[in-house]
Amino acid sequence: MPSTNHREERLRRAAERAIAGFPAVPRWKRRVLARFLVESRRGWRTYAHKDFPATPPGRADVLLIGPQGVLAVAVRDAEPELDETRTALRAAADVFLGLRVAAGTVSEAVVRPVVVLPEGREMSKRSIGHHLTVSESVLGRLLERGERRLTKRDAESLAAHLAASTDFVELTPREESDAEPADGAELFDLSELARDRFDAALDGPFESWLTFLDDSQSAMVRRDYSGPARISGPAGTGKSVVALHRLVHLGRRSTGPLLFTTYARNLPPIQQRLFRRLAPELAERAEFSTLHSWASRLLRDRGRNRSVPQGAVLSCFYRAWGKIGKDGRLSELNPRPDYWRDEIDRVIKGRGLRDPQEYQAVQRTGRGMRVDRGGDRDLVWRLYAQYEEYLREKGLHDFNDLLAEAYAELEHRPLDQPPAAVVVDEVQDITLTGLRLLRSMAGDGPNRLLLVGDGQQQIYAGGWRLSDAGIPIRGRGEVLRNNYRNASRILDWAKRFDASNQVDDLDGAAGFSLREAVATLRGGEVVPWRGPPDEHEQAVVCALRGLGDVAPDDIAVLTFGKSEAKRWRAVLRTAGIAVADLEEHVGERDGKVKVGTVVRAKGLEFRAVFVPELPAGDNGDDRLRDQHERGERAQLVALTRARDTLWIGFPKTVSET
Repeated sequence: MPSTNHREERLRRAAERAIAGFPAVPRWKRRVLARFLVESRRGWRTYAHKDFPATPPGRADVLLIGPQGVLAVAVRDAEPELDETRTALRAAADVFLGLRVAAGTVSEAVVRPVVVLPEGREMSKRSIGHHLTVSESVLGRLLERGERRLTKRDAESLAAHLAASTDFVELTPREESDAEPADGAELFDLSELARDRFDAALDGPFESWLTFLDDSQSAMVRRDYSGPARISGPAGTGKSVVALHRLVHLGRRSTGPLLFTTYARNLPPIQQRLFRRLAPELAERAEFSTLHSWASRLLRDRGRNRSVPQGAVLSCFYRAWGKIGKDGRLSELNPRPDYWRDEIDRVIKGRGLRDPQEYQAVQRTGRGMRVDRGGDRDLVWRLYAQYEEYLREKGLHDFNDLLAEAYAELEHRPLDQPPAAVVVDEVQDITLTGLRLLRSMAGDGPNRLLLVGDGQQQIYAGGWRLSDAGIPIRGRGEVLRNNYRNASRILDWAKRFDASNQVDDLDGAAGFSLREAVATLRGGEVVPWRGPPDEHEQAVVCALRGLGDVAPDDIAVLTFGKSEAKRWRAVLRTAGIAVADLEEHVGERDGKVKVGTVVRAKGLEFRAVFVPELPAGDNGDDRLRDQHERGERAQLVALTRARDTLWIGFPKTVSET
């Protein structure tokens, strides 16, 4: 039926003339080619393989270049085998990958594989493997929608590169001699000429910004590593975004399961949501889970349920502290029982130490206070042994037991189908035992394990080197240096609070600190508030209400403890502001301001961040040095969550008022 849109009808007729030179193409495939040519009005260029429809196996029939990227299209009577589409994707990507344009190296993420089937032909529910499968009737919707991935300059470079190819021929609608010039002579509409991909991401929905990948980062996404690899860099340099795109990249080049894991429990569902936006065709293959949840599922699948009732576990520790530490030498060294609980969790059990001799010899990296070898460490081991005895009496396991048992299980019996790729975010907060589990799970094969983190943002006690876990990364370590998250004024403020303790690259070498990072975004706003305590709450409420152009979902109020977070949620609710607990946030937009602790904000970012009050500074007590250093790192994490606006409260003390 002829189109009632005169422009489209004219293009349709011009398209039919353009494909008249393909007499051997079946009628329905001619309709598909015509549909592609009609879409030149939206900025798409069409390149058909010179042998189409007898295109060689493992090659795309058609390549389309447009604002949404490159589509590598297979026009088939039946859905092809997975190996063929994987080969076709790789061949299509190889045409463009590594091409240099004004903005840098073109990202592999712009190339997307599509299979087009005739109307009525049976297809998979959503997709198979790497490619999206659609019917002839929905081509228009496929080409109308999608995230903008190419600037005009980038697309022109790709088109010029493809024009030199001997395998593909550009098809353009052929106008009649007395007709107007063909629409779509320009690759993009004029309104798009002045916008590059960075500005488009910045100006678009904040969710789109969260997956923005700069061309300068794309080499890390596409690089082939001969074994485990590491990406480090200070806050805001795009480590998590690179990790997410890397998982997409590896997923499209493999067939096995994919795993994204981390320590923080609210980060996996948020990253899973973003992953589905990037690669819906891979969603069913990808698992997003904390490492503890993954270990628990492994053990459950092998017949051993291991729940961790945290309240009962803590009770066992405090019983042991009351018996061994509270009124003795350990209390003199440090009266904070949490310090000694961390010593057990992060040093003894977190490192998998098996006897007192190993503990006597271990370097207690990142623990601040010195604990002398000999009698003091003997006492710590006695505290640990008493804690273990109480756990056994109750039949309990703690989180370290979960990881250790899963590691032992994999060493005894490896996975039947190991993940094709494992990406670990915020790796600096995972224990050494957790790292060993990851290595056992992923192995040392090429492109199997990617570890992403920043030692400067570690807010849990203890430290290690990747080599301690037997994870070799020499020659496979990358460092990100450009800050993409924080506007320049916010970054400058965060640098004032730069954590003072030494920064390493997660394997013992000197790292790259926030003070050395360069802002990509200009401007931003920092509001340091100083006033009497009785005006503090109202100041936060008024400032929040003043952000009229920022959606509540893109605002966070961050504190340094759960009790403070609970208090501020109550304050804002009383003021009529809709709030949600950041602890429960999984990435869904619910129209509420997120309020929670810095721990739950790790790996996240917001357009506006409120830090109602910074913790008190160091009082000079060496016993609290580790706590002070962790506090500095937590402050750094809080301030660097903001992209456009940062509000910091400095309520005056009683003496100042």
